[in-house]
Amino acid sequence: MHPFTKRRSLLAILPATAMLLLPAVASSAAPTEQEADVGLTNVRLISTRDGNQISSLIPGTEFFFRYTLTNNESFPASAQWITFSIWTSVPECDPYFTSTAAEHEDFPLILSPAGQGVFDENQIWNVSTELPISCRNIAVNFGADGSTIRTPSSAVASATDHEEGSTGSFATTLATAWTEVPGTLQYVVDGAPFGDAISLGPGTAPGVVAELTVSGLVAGEHTVVAEYVPADNGPGASVSAPVTFTVSPAEIVVPPVIPPVVPPVEIPEPTDPPHSTQTPEAPQAETTPPATTTGKLAATGTSTSSVAAGAALLTATGFVLLLLRRRQSPEL
Repeated sequence: MHPFTKRRSLLAILPATAMLLLPAVASSAAPTEQEADVGLTNVRLISTRDGNQISSLIPGTEFFFRYTLTNNESFPASAQWITFSIWTSVPECDPYFTSTAAEHEDFPLILSPAGQGVFDENQIWNVSTELPISCRNIAVNFGADGSTIRTPSSAVASATDHEEGSTGSFATTLATAWTEVPGTLQYVVDGAPFGDAISLGPGTAPGVVAELTVSGLVAGEHTVVAEYVPADNGPGASVSAPVTFTVSPAEIVVPPVIPPVVPPVEIPEPTDPPHSTQTPEAPQAETTPPATTTGKLAATGTSTSSVAAGAALLTATGFVLLLLRRRQSPEL
C-alpha cells in the first residue's frame, strides 16, 4: 500500500489532485485473486449541508471525501474497500476531527476495463465546535487506503448419475459482479481433462454457461471439477468444488424365450360319401369245414378211402330207397 497524503492548512485545505495507486493487500486477497492497478485521484471535500465542494474547514463543519477511481487494467477491477484518514501536525488536535459511518457506496466498487468511476466515502467527518484556538492554524493531513483486485468469479458444477453405456450431463454456473464471462471452461474428471474446453464467447452472460453430454465412463464413482479460464477482458479465474457422481453398471437384459409359431392345421368338414351304383352281394352262408379226426381207427383191413366211398354209397342207396318208397305210397 502506498497511502496518498496531502498536507494542507486547516483554514485553507485545497482539493487533492495527486494520484493514489491502490494495489491489492496481500493479506486480504485469496491465492486465486489477481491484483489490479487502480488509481485514486481528484479527491474533494464535500459539505453535508449543501453537497458543494468546500475549500476550508472551520469548527462545526461536516464533510466527506469524494474521489475518482481509474482502472489501468484491460480486465474489470473491483475495489474491495477504501477508507480515508485524517491526522494533524499536532497530535493533541487529532481528537477534534472525528468520523461516523455512512452508506454512500456498496462495496465492492466495480470498474470496467480501462474505466473510471466517481464515488463517495462511507464516512462523514466532523470538525468539533470545541476546537481550541491552538489547533486553528495547523497542518492537516488526509490519506486513503484500500484493496483492488481483478473482479472475481465463482464456479459451481453439477453432474447427473447415469448408467454405463448411456449418457449423463455436466453443467456449470458462473457468477460474477461483472456483466460477462468470456473465456473457456474445462471439465476435469478424476484429475484428467474430459472433452474439449468449451468456448465462452464475448458477451456470454453469467449463469449456466457450459452444459456437456457425458458418455464413455466406466461404472463406478467419479469426481468432476469445472475450471473457468477467463479471456483477457474477463473477470478472474475460478475453479468449482469437486462434485461426485456415479456411473452404475449396465443392466443385462435376457431376451424372453419366444416359442415357435405353429400354423393352425385346417381340418376339412366331413361330407357325405358318394352313393354306390353297384348291387350289394347277398351274404354267403357260413360253411362248416368237414370235421377231421386225429384219432386212430381200429384196423379192419379196410383203408380210409374205402370207408369214405362206402359211406357215399350208403347215402345214395338210402336216397333211392326213399324215393321209391314215396312213389309206391298211395295218393291221399
